[in-house]
Amino acid sequence: MDVDAVLEKEGDVIAAGQNSSAKAFAFVQKVAADLSADDDLELPGFPEVVIKLQKALGDENGSLKEVSRIINSEPALAARLMQLANSAAFRQTTDPVGELRTAVTMLGLNIVRATATNFAMQQMQQQDWLKPLHPELQKIWMSSNKVAATAYTVSKQLEAMQPDKAMLAGLFHQLGRLYLLTVAHRDDTGLINDPAWGSIVSDWHPTITKAILDSWGLPEDVTYATESQDAVSDGQTGNLDRLSLVVSASKYYAEQESGGDMLAAEELLGHVNFSGKSFSQIVNSHRDEIDQMITTIS
Repeated sequence: MDVDAVLEKEGDVIAAGQNSSAKAFAFVQKVAADLSADDDLELPGFPEVVIKLQKALGDENGSLKEVSRIINSEPALAARLMQLANSAAFRQTTDPVGELRTAVTMLGLNIVRATATNFAMQQMQQQDWLKPLHPELQKIWMSSNKVAATAYTVSKQLEAMQPDKAMLAGLFHQLGRLYLLTVAHRDDTGLINDPAWGSIVSDWHPTITKAILDSWGLPEDVTYATESQDAVSDGQTGNLDRLSLVVSASKYYAEQESGGDMLAAEELLGHVNFSGKSFSQIVNSHRDEIDQMITTIS
């Protein structure tokens, strides 16, 4: 990957060094080097089968046969996809789905991607070396599911939108945070307690998420939506496409509902409009569907 995908200019690294401890700054430099390397990017603790699947799904010359082969190499993932294809949220016929290829075709590649990623996050919570991170991993998993379910449900109410892309971007939006957390824990367990750690994660994880997704061959609009995830909270929504706006609004809504200022959130999201309806109106009218979708995808 080109380092420009991670750092728009060298000054970003310099600024990070001025505001961070020496240890944190060294970590920032290492992350930049890793993301700019030509080799495949390693995600510590992330199941290899899921990485292989993501790359196969991003390969224009890939085949359904190869995708199915990779999925079948992990029976728990295959069973999860079969369960999802037969759920009320995704089942398209009265007859039950009995074959994996049929399930993959019915769900679509974006839902398969999302399901595989959710599966990976659950698997990471079962790894002994990551036990000290379990509370943080659980928070990332729950946040990802909530943003994905909200973005999916809101997108279903809008014309010319692809709800599966909204779900995918919502579920992936914390991938950069996951990367930073696991790399830091693997390389230096004390780094997470560094005073500069919180600002490093907040500033870097959206760009890192996009870099990872670019390497997997995800659609450009999905990767851009993950990179723009803080646009609503930052008040930078002027030039956003609708997918990015839905994902960013969904993230802001989920964060505020999980311990923020909901009155302020309602006011702000009341000004985020889609064809005459505000984000707040859509969410308030479909809360039950959002809750059902959270249960379905998690």
